[in-house]
Amino acid sequence: MTDPFDDNFEPPFGEPSRPVFGESSGAEERIDGLGDHLAVVTGATGLLGAAVAAELSARGAMVCLVGRDLASLVVTAEQLGPGARSAVLQCDLAVAEDVVSAVDFVERLDRPVDLVVHAAGLQAAARIADGPVESLDEHYLLNVRGPYLLSQRLLPLLRDDGAQCVFFEGSEHPTAVVGDAHHEITRAAARALASELRGEAARRGIRVISVVATEEPAAERGQVDPDRFAASLASSVADSLSTPDLDVTELRVRAVARPVRVEQR
Repeated sequence: MTDPFDDNFEPPFGEPSRPVFGESSGAEERIDGLGDHLAVVTGATGLLGAAVAAELSARGAMVCLVGRDLASLVVTAEQLGPGARSAVLQCDLAVAEDVVSAVDFVERLDRPVDLVVHAAGLQAAARIADGPVESLDEHYLLNVRGPYLLSQRLLPLLRDDGAQCVFFEGSEHPTAVVGDAHHEITRAAARALASELRGEAARRGIRVISVVATEEPAAERGQVDPDRFAASLASSVADSLSTPDLDVTELRVRAVARPVRVEQR
C-alpha cells in the first residue's frame, strides 16, 4: 500500500501537504475536549460543512475536508487560517470508487478516527407526479448511499469508547420547500440510517448524533444571516461533541430571527 508520507506519494484526489496535517500549532491546548482529534467532514465546500470544519479546526482537531470540487476545498482549507491542520480529499459521494479511495487515504494515516460529520446532501424541488426518476436516483446516491458507504468503510477505523458521528438531516418543516418529494423521501432514509448505525455503534461506545431543524429556517425568509446561523449551529454541534457526560442523540435547532427594528436609547 502506498505510503501517504512518502516523498513520492501522489494522492488520487486532493493535495494534502507533507506531513499531512503539518506540525501541531498548539491549538489543542485551547480546545473544549476536541484537541488532537481526527475528524472527517463531508460537504466541506458547502456553507454548513465549511462552518463545522472551521469550528472543529479552531478547537484543535485535525480535519479531513471531503467534497467534490477541489478548488473549493482548497479555499475552505485556506480559510481555516494559519496553523490549521487539514487534508483536502476530493471525493464525490455518489461515486463508490471515490468513497473507497477517500477511506483508504484516511486508513493510511494509521490512527483512529474520532469524528465523522455528514454535512453533504442534495435538495432540489420535485414532485412525485412529474419528478424524473433520475433526480430521485441522484438524491439517493448523495443523501443515502454515499453516507451509508462512507459510514460502513469508516466504522472499523472509529475509536472505541469515544468516536462520534453527526448526521445533518435538514429541515423537518412540512412547508420548507413545496414539492420537495425526493429530498423528503431520502431524508427519511438517511434518518433511518443514523438510527440503525446508532444501535450498532453503541456496542463499541460510539455515539451517533442527528441534527434536525424543527421549522422553516428563518434564514430562508431573509431574517437571519446564513453565515452567522451556520457558524452558530457548528458551535452548538461542537459543544455537544465535547460533552462526554451527556449522551446526545438528537440536536433540534431553529434559526432565531433578528428583530426588524431595534430601539436605541
